[in-house]
Amino acid sequence: MNNNIDVHFRSENSMWETPQDLFDFLNSIFEFELDVAACEQDKKCDTWLGPGSPINEDSLQEEWTGRVWLNPPYGRGIGKWVQKAYESSIRNGATIVCLLPARTDTKWFEYVWKASFLCFIKGRLKFGGAETSAPFLSCIAVFGNNLPHDLEISMLAAKGTIVRPMWLYNPLDEIRWDWLESRKEEREARDYLEDTDDE
Repeated sequence: MNNNIDVHFRSENSMWETPQDLFDFLNSIFEFELDVAACEQDKKCDTWLGPGSPINEDSLQEEWTGRVWLNPPYGRGIGKWVQKAYESSIRNGATIVCLLPARTDTKWFEYVWKASFLCFIKGRLKFGGAETSAPFLSCIAVFGNNLPHDLEISMLAAKGTIVRPMWLYNPLDEIRWDWLESRKEEREARDYLEDTDDE
């Protein structure tokens, strides 16, 4: 079958314009300062990187800082964008929200699992300019530690399923672990005393 839909969804077409309603929803939570994968026609922030940008047309060569929106090209180079999002959150303390295809079987998705949390979107998005929904599922990956309050994050549950990686370090986990360990020691000591009393 060879029609306009096929052409629109071919792998060569790596630009998938962000649905405006989805961006507006996310922007109300994160208040983005920088769009790092844009062109002048479809930029979502006043400050942006990409073709025609007065700052830098090569976004991968520029430092990403602050609250960042990323909807990268969906071609074979997508892994470079996701890797930079992760590294920028570590190196620069940036908070980077990414709209990505939910291709969990790919090598580059290993970086997505390093996100602070993910939201797997229900249904298939209709990207800007498309007449039909995309032929793939999407997810939102959030990198960084300077995150909105849990109540605001929970708002994303309206869009899909929230996933927090189990390995992600959380200072509260250490406190809980120390408390559990102390209770374990108390129980062990009590059990020991009870055993010696029986003797």
